[in-house]
Amino acid sequence: MSTGTGTGEYCAIFYRTQRLRCLVKSDFFLSNTPEIPGSISADWGNSVPRMTSWAVFAIVGEKRRVTVFNTHLDYASARARELGAMLICDRLSHLKPTESYLFLTGDFNADPGSLPREMLERPLPNGVTLNDALAGVELDQQLSFHDFTGKAFAAVDTIYYDSRISLRQVKVDTEQWEGVWPSDHFPVVAEFVVTPEMDST
Repeated sequence: MSTGTGTGEYCAIFYRTQRLRCLVKSDFFLSNTPEIPGSISADWGNSVPRMTSWAVFAIVGEKRRVTVFNTHLDYASARARELGAMLICDRLSHLKPTESYLFLTGDFNADPGSLPREMLERPLPNGVTLNDALAGVELDQQLSFHDFTGKAFAAVDTIYYDSRISLRQVKVDTEQWEGVWPSDHFPVVAEFVVTPEMDST
Protein backbone atom coordinates (compact mmCIF):
# COMPACT_ATOMS: atom_id res chain seq x y z
CA MET A 1 0.00 0.00 0.00
CA SER A 2 1.03 3.62 -0.55
CA THR A 3 1.94 4.89 2.90
CA GLY A 4 4.46 7.56 1.95
CA THR A 5 7.08 6.07 4.25
CA GLY A 6 9.17 4.46 1.52
CA THR A 7 8.48 0.99 2.93
CA GLY A 8 5.28 0.18 1.01
CA GLU A 9 4.00 0.50 -2.51
CA TYR A 10 5.07 3.52 -4.53
CA CYS A 11 4.60 4.75 -8.10
CA ALA A 12 8.16 4.85 -9.41
CA ILE A 13 9.13 6.82 -12.50
CA PHE A 14 12.22 5.38 -14.16
CA TYR A 15 14.08 7.47 -16.74
CA ARG A 16 17.31 7.60 -18.71
CA THR A 17 19.65 10.05 -17.05
CA GLN A 18 21.62 10.43 -20.29
CA ARG A 19 18.49 11.80 -21.99
CA LEU A 20 16.48 13.44 -19.21
CA ARG A 21 17.29 15.61 -16.23
CA CYS A 22 14.82 15.61 -13.34
CA LEU A 23 14.00 19.19 -12.32
CA VAL A 24 11.40 18.58 -9.64
CA LYS A 25 9.51 15.61 -8.23
CA SER A 26 6.79 15.01 -5.66
CA ASP A 27 3.82 12.86 -4.64
CA PHE A 28 0.21 13.43 -3.70
CA PHE A 29 -2.26 11.02 -2.20
CA LEU A 30 -5.67 10.18 -3.59
CA SER A 31 -7.83 11.46 -0.75
CA ASN A 32 -9.46 14.64 0.52
CA THR A 33 -6.08 15.51 2.08
CA PRO A 34 -3.67 14.80 -0.80
CA GLU A 35 -0.64 16.39 0.85
CA ILE A 36 -0.77 14.04 3.86
CA PRO A 37 1.31 10.90 3.13
CA GLY A 38 -0.68 7.68 3.38
CA SER A 39 -3.99 9.50 3.82
CA ILE A 40 -7.35 7.81 3.22
CA SER A 41 -10.79 9.43 3.09
CA ALA A 42 -13.48 7.12 4.45
CA ASP A 43 -16.15 8.44 2.08
CA TRP A 44 -14.04 7.39 -0.92
CA GLY A 45 -14.53 3.72 -0.05
CA ASN A 46 -10.95 2.49 -0.37
CA SER A 47 -9.32 0.55 2.46
CA VAL A 48 -5.69 1.21 1.53
CA PRO A 49 -3.91 4.46 0.54
CA ARG A 50 -3.41 5.28 -3.13
CA MET A 51 -1.08 7.87 -4.61
CA THR A 52 0.30 9.64 -7.65
CA SER A 53 3.98 10.43 -8.18
CA TRP A 54 5.02 13.12 -10.63
CA ALA A 55 8.16 14.69 -12.01
CA VAL A 56 9.22 17.38 -14.46
CA PHE A 57 12.10 16.54 -16.80
CA ALA A 58 14.28 18.65 -19.03
CA ILE A 59 15.36 16.97 -22.25
CA VAL A 60 19.14 17.21 -22.47
CA GLY A 61 20.21 19.55 -25.26
CA GLU A 62 16.68 20.74 -26.01
CA LYS A 63 14.27 23.36 -24.74
CA ARG A 64 11.37 20.95 -24.27
CA ARG A 65 10.22 19.72 -20.90
CA VAL A 66 8.14 16.68 -20.08
CA THR A 67 5.90 16.25 -17.05
CA VAL A 68 5.03 12.68 -16.09
CA PHE A 69 2.35 11.55 -13.63
CA ASN A 70 2.29 7.90 -12.55
CA THR A 71 -0.57 6.52 -10.48
CA HIS A 72 -2.34 3.46 -9.10
CA LEU A 73 -6.10 3.80 -8.68
CA ASP A 74 -7.96 1.67 -6.17
CA TYR A 75 -9.00 -1.81 -7.27
CA ALA A 76 -12.05 -2.28 -5.00
CA SER A 77 -13.89 1.05 -4.89
CA ALA A 78 -15.43 2.56 -8.03
CA ARG A 79 -15.98 5.81 -6.12
CA ALA A 80 -12.30 5.97 -5.16
CA ARG A 81 -11.29 5.45 -8.79
CA GLU A 82 -13.60 8.23 -9.95
CA LEU A 83 -12.54 10.68 -7.25
CA GLY A 84 -8.90 9.76 -7.80
CA ALA A 85 -9.21 10.47 -11.53
CA MET A 86 -10.92 13.76 -10.70
CA LEU A 87 -8.08 14.78 -8.39
CA ILE A 88 -5.46 13.84 -10.98
CA CYS A 89 -7.26 15.91 -13.63
CA ASP A 90 -7.37 18.85 -11.25
CA ARG A 91 -3.62 18.64 -10.66
CA LEU A 92 -2.93 18.31 -14.39
CA SER A 93 -5.13 21.32 -15.14
CA HIS A 94 -2.94 23.57 -13.00
CA LEU A 95 0.15 22.87 -15.10
CA LYS A 96 1.22 25.40 -17.73
CA PRO A 97 1.08 23.66 -21.11
CA THR A 98 3.44 26.19 -22.69
CA GLU A 99 6.19 24.94 -20.39
CA SER A 100 5.84 21.18 -20.75
CA TYR A 101 4.25 18.24 -22.51
CA LEU A 102 2.13 16.03 -20.25
CA PHE A 103 1.98 12.26 -19.75
CA LEU A 104 -0.05 10.13 -17.35
CA THR A 105 0.74 6.45 -16.82
CA GLY A 106 -0.44 3.85 -14.35
CA ASP A 107 -2.60 0.98 -13.26
CA PHE A 108 -6.07 2.50 -13.49
CA ASN A 109 -7.93 -0.62 -12.35
CA ALA A 110 -10.65 0.42 -14.80
CA ASP A 111 -11.59 -0.81 -18.24
CA PRO A 112 -11.57 1.39 -21.36
CA GLY A 113 -14.87 3.25 -21.58
CA SER A 114 -15.41 3.30 -17.82
CA LEU A 115 -16.06 6.65 -16.13
CA PRO A 116 -12.56 7.13 -14.64
CA ARG A 117 -10.94 6.42 -18.00
CA GLU A 118 -13.34 8.77 -19.79
CA MET A 119 -12.65 11.51 -17.26
CA LEU A 120 -8.93 11.37 -18.01
CA GLU A 121 -9.56 12.06 -21.71
CA ARG A 122 -11.76 15.11 -21.22
CA PRO A 123 -10.19 18.45 -22.24
CA LEU A 124 -8.51 20.11 -19.27
CA PRO A 125 -9.15 23.75 -18.31
CA ASN A 126 -5.57 24.63 -19.31
CA GLY A 127 -6.29 23.59 -22.90
CA VAL A 128 -4.52 20.23 -22.86
CA THR A 129 -6.25 17.00 -23.87
CA LEU A 130 -4.75 13.61 -23.06
CA ASN A 131 -5.16 10.75 -25.52
CA ASP A 132 -5.22 7.06 -24.62
CA ALA A 133 -2.29 5.46 -26.42
CA LEU A 134 -4.14 2.13 -26.69
CA ALA A 135 -7.42 3.59 -27.94
CA GLY A 136 -6.77 2.48 -31.52
CA VAL A 137 -5.77 -1.06 -30.55
CA GLU A 138 -8.23 -3.97 -30.51
CA LEU A 139 -9.48 -4.64 -26.99
CA ASP A 140 -7.98 -8.12 -26.83
CA GLN A 141 -4.59 -6.52 -27.55
CA GLN A 142 -5.05 -4.03 -24.69
CA LEU A 143 -5.26 -6.73 -22.01
CA SER A 144 -2.43 -6.19 -19.52
CA PHE A 145 -3.25 -7.70 -16.11
CA HIS A 146 -2.30 -11.39 -16.04
CA ASP A 147 -1.77 -12.10 -12.31
CA PHE A 148 1.57 -13.84 -13.02
CA THR A 149 -0.12 -16.39 -15.30
CA GLY A 150 1.15 -15.02 -18.61
CA LYS A 151 -2.42 -14.84 -19.92
CA ALA A 152 -3.89 -11.34 -19.56
CA PHE A 153 -7.59 -10.84 -18.89
CA ALA A 154 -8.08 -7.15 -18.01
CA ALA A 155 -7.26 -3.94 -19.89
CA VAL A 156 -6.42 -1.71 -16.92
CA ASP A 157 -3.07 -0.15 -17.89
CA THR A 158 -2.29 2.49 -20.49
CA ILE A 159 -0.38 5.67 -21.28
CA TYR A 160 -2.23 8.96 -21.62
CA TYR A 161 -0.26 11.39 -23.72
CA ASP A 162 -0.46 15.06 -24.62
CA SER A 163 -2.50 15.51 -27.80
CA ARG A 164 0.16 17.92 -29.10
CA ILE A 165 2.44 14.89 -29.46
CA SER A 166 2.08 12.19 -32.13
CA LEU A 167 1.94 8.50 -31.24
CA ARG A 168 4.25 6.50 -33.48
CA GLN A 169 3.63 3.01 -32.09
CA VAL A 170 2.31 1.25 -28.98
CA LYS A 171 1.93 -2.28 -27.70
CA VAL A 172 1.38 -4.34 -24.58
CA ASP A 173 4.66 -6.24 -24.16
CA THR A 174 3.84 -9.84 -23.21
CA GLU A 175 7.42 -11.13 -23.20
CA GLN A 176 9.13 -12.56 -20.14
CA TRP A 177 12.37 -11.05 -18.86
CA GLU A 178 15.10 -13.62 -18.27
CA GLY A 179 12.47 -16.32 -17.99
CA VAL A 180 10.29 -14.65 -15.37
CA TRP A 181 7.33 -12.29 -15.22
CA PRO A 182 8.70 -9.09 -13.62
CA SER A 183 5.17 -8.00 -12.72
CA ASP A 184 1.59 -9.26 -12.58
CA HIS A 185 0.91 -6.65 -15.28
CA PHE A 186 2.35 -6.57 -18.79
CA PRO A 187 3.93 -3.18 -19.54
CA VAL A 188 2.49 -0.79 -22.10
CA VAL A 189 5.35 0.40 -24.33
CA ALA A 190 4.96 3.35 -26.69
CA GLU A 191 7.02 5.61 -28.92
CA PHE A 192 6.09 9.24 -29.42
CA VAL A 193 7.36 12.00 -31.69
CA VAL A 194 7.19 15.78 -31.50
CA THR A 195 7.12 17.50 -34.88
CA PRO A 196 9.01 20.76 -35.44
CA GLU A 197 5.68 22.58 -35.74
CA MET A 198 4.62 21.36 -32.29
CA ASP A 199 8.01 22.05 -30.78
CA SER A 200 7.90 25.68 -31.87
CA THR A 201 4.62 26.46 -30.12
